[in-house]
Amino acid sequence: MGLSFCVLESGDGIGGTWFWNRYPGARCDIESTEYSYQFSEKLQQEWDWKNRYASQQEMLEYLEHVSQRFDLLSDIRLNTHVEYEKFIGNKWHITTSTNKKFSSQFCIMATGAVSSPRIPNINGLTQFSGQIYHTSQWPKNNIDFKNKRVAVIGTGTSGIQCIPIVAKDASQLHVYQRTANFYVPIRNAPTDQKKSTLIKNNYNDFREENSKKIGGYCAGDISNKKSAIDYSAEEREEIFESAWQKGGFYFQSAFNDLLKNKISNNYAVNFLHKKISQIVENSNTAKKLSPTITFGCKRLSMGKDYYETYNNKNVRLHDISENPIH
Repeated sequence: MGLSFCVLESGDGIGGTWFWNRYPGARCDIESTEYSYQFSEKLQQEWDWKNRYASQQEMLEYLEHVSQRFDLLSDIRLNTHVEYEKFIGNKWHITTSTNKKFSSQFCIMATGAVSSPRIPNINGLTQFSGQIYHTSQWPKNNIDFKNKRVAVIGTGTSGIQCIPIVAKDASQLHVYQRTANFYVPIRNAPTDQKKSTLIKNNYNDFREENSKKIGGYCAGDISNKKSAIDYSAEEREEIFESAWQKGGFYFQSAFNDLLKNKISNNYAVNFLHKKISQIVENSNTAKKLSPTITFGCKRLSMGKDYYETYNNKNVRLHDISENPIH
């Protein structure tokens, strides 16, 4: 286009979300063959995904490969935080933390909607003598939780993904939950090479088909064109169970109206509540883990062995909506 440009990146590496969110268990919830660039057929053919759902490390390796493959690093300035921008005289005037100044006709804010971490305002937090970590600012080095008492605050997707892993090593794990979220197992596995080859041989058609789906990806396709209310209780249970076993967003697509019909939505809620009570041995804990919100009003969380983790003797769930942290 005849334009000169540069990318200003506050981190010391590229990757955005997949650079910062390196907490244990971080994983993409869209299948790797779809959560990938499609502007280059050569790139699509040469890259081989290891997992059905890429881990944070694998996703970062992919992004680093892309940046090297297309010689993007020469146009990216790392360790450069934008302090402020002003629009004066039909141009953007930008000042960075390194006291560099830029002027440009266009300025694209690629900061992300939730890029600023929120540290809870807890009395005495600054006097805490232990280690404190935030999932969106996780250190590069591995953290040893062995024989330690650990508290995890929050049961959103990052909490749901890291809790089972931390629980394996910690002597005690206390989970502080405000709002229970809906969760389904992700069912990750090594890449199915036959399926991967089939997709690579027909990538253009594969992308075209996905573009016609509600979410733009396979699991976002509502293959069942019927409402949940069109089935008997036994048939409905069987379909939900099949979707649960398939995992991921396929559960949300089990029927065509889970996000539109309150009755159908309640069927999904009841099924998931039943699953929780079947998996979690302590009935009180199972009740706390059962969401009271409408299914689908928040992004569905996914991971591995989340509910099973609460059966471990070293794990305890606390409801801070009843007993707030002071």
